[in-house]
Amino acid sequence: MKSPSQLTREVLQCCRLASKRWVCFDTKGDYFEPKNVARELKIACEKAGVKVVSPHDLRHTFISLMDNEVRAPRMVTMAIVGHPAKTMTDGYSHVTNQQIFEWLEKYMKQMSTACNPKSETTITKTAGSN
Repeated sequence: MKSPSQLTREVLQCCRLASKRWVCFDTKGDYFEPKNVARELKIACEKAGVKVVSPHDLRHTFISLMDNEVRAPRMVTMAIVGHPAKTMTDGYSHVTNQQIFEWLEKYMKQMSTACNPKSETTITKTAGSN
């Protein structure tokens, strides 16, 4: 059985071949349209009984977690989310797919540990708390 990180790696590898825009796909294997992503996310939030968030909110959360919890290099996070290079030096530095996969694996491990209340290591401080 494949781990979540192995499945994520396969999806990202295939996504590069199939779509430059979407990582999320539906149960039929088709890529979600933007309006459908927001709709499905709203439904999932309501089902879970949590505040409804937008895909953009999730993007900000992911970037913040990569920076603050996982401590991924800024260039890796920028490559994952598709941010362009900001400085001349950034243009000379290139992130490999292997680096992306390694940091996504660290992200998955960190976040799955944080979400598991039985785990020894948990994130106790949430955004906005003091």
